[in-house]
Amino acid sequence: MNGRPDAFPPPKQMNSRLDQGHSLNQLLLFPWQGNTCLHYAVCHSNWPVVQVLLDQCPTLDVNRFNRGGYTPLMLAAVVQDRPTKKADLAVLEQLVSRAEVNLPSANPQKQNALLLASMHGFSGLVELILRNLKSLKVVNERDAEGSTALMGAVEHNHVEVVKLLLDHPNIDLNCKDNDGVMAIDIAMNASSNEIASLIYAHEKNQFKLNNVILQRIKEEEDTPANADPPLKKEKRAPKEKRSGHKKGNRAGGK
Repeated sequence: MNGRPDAFPPPKQMNSRLDQGHSLNQLLLFPWQGNTCLHYAVCHSNWPVVQVLLDQCPTLDVNRFNRGGYTPLMLAAVVQDRPTKKADLAVLEQLVSRAEVNLPSANPQKQNALLLASMHGFSGLVELILRNLKSLKVVNERDAEGSTALMGAVEHNHVEVVKLLLDHPNIDLNCKDNDGVMAIDIAMNASSNEIASLIYAHEKNQFKLNNVILQRIKEEEDTPANADPPLKKEKRAPKEKRSGHKKGNRAGGK
């Protein structure tokens, strides 16, 4: 990004300006490339400032696009300086929870935050997005070329991201891009044996699961709707124990 400020106000200074009644627009809107204060805080990995903005600006538009067509969360997916501290990751999760992760970028690529994070191998952000999904469809959303997050991770050989995506119950391995290519095809063409094995193993397990489900459905269909449920065997009451009298001691016996 060009034209960004060399220095960024520290959290205390941001708090002070907000407390002094500075206009939210004065603090959040910058003329450089259409970026807001939140865009720049994320680009600089200044997560304490991001925390201040999220905490003190409840009406903050976290989904605002810059001129490059990216939201702050999308920038978090592509910047090289990523949060590693527990506190910073907690702020990132707060941003994820407030953002619309299903939004495609406002540029010709049309890539959402999950796809961008997957392409760039940011497994921490991928995990946070998957944990906070409001719509399961996001997992298989395609960009302008028809690629999904899984395809992006496979193409760039990000094994950990592939594992995270495969663990999601809504992942669709049969998705094809605009050229009719699936994730397994990308892995095979790139000679990514480890990733290809992961996808194949997942497909195999999914095939077994589907067979079990289909068998159950078939059994339900073969059973008439008005059929009586199978009778359960009644449990017999335990026999009463006889008294301890010996044979021949009965009444009238000799």
